[in-house]
Amino acid sequence: MQLLSLAHSCEPEIFIDKEGNENRFYNGPSPDEVELVKFASTMDFKCLESTPDYIKLSTLQLGK
Repeated sequence: MQLLSLAHSCEPEIFIDKEGNENRFYNGPSPDEVELVKFASTMDFKCLESTPDYIKLSTLQLGK
C-alpha cells in the first residue's frame, strides 16, 4: 500500500463547500490510477501535495 501511495501521478484537489466541509478528489492520467489512489486514501494514506519532484503524504499511525 505504501508503494501504491507513492507511485502515482495523480494531483489532489481540495475545496471547501458552503458548509465549510473540506472535499478532496484526485485528477490523474487514467481512471484506474485515480481509483487506486482513492483506495489508498481509504486505507488512511492521504496524498496532500504532488509535484514532479515529490509526493507529500499523511498516514494514520496506530498506537500513537
